[in-house]
Amino acid sequence: MTKIARILFIITNLAGVLIGCLHLMAHYSELVTPALSEALDFDTFVTGQDTNTYKLWQGFSFMMGCSFICIGLLNLVTSKVSSEGIPPPLYPCLMMAFSCCVAYSGYAFFAAFQLYGGLALVLINGYILWVSFRKYT
Repeated sequence: MTKIARILFIITNLAGVLIGCLHLMAHYSELVTPALSEALDFDTFVTGQDTNTYKLWQGFSFMMGCSFICIGLLNLVTSKVSSEGIPPPLYPCLMMAFSCCVAYSGYAFFAAFQLYGGLALVLINGYILWVSFRKYT
């Protein structure tokens, strides 16, 4: 069971790195266009100041891709240095919380892909958490 949990942990975090890279590729190839810049060229009031909507959206999009990459890489490094072969229970708990956020954003804002991907990650990380609890307690 530990070996399967470790493999699933590595796969899900490699997938996070891949999703982050694909997100950044889409960001620079499809979302940074003059037409989109023109369509979103208006100000909105955020954090007490006027902010250009296009720049705000670009910043969020860029940081989302970078965040997926960093979270995946940090978890991979953690699993590499773990003497037990799988991370302590806190890591799958945090990834389950993150996966719930992905599922919610798919439900509320994006599409079924994020919803079902987030739910699948909740289940996978739930299994990793169960194995981790058995290993560490």
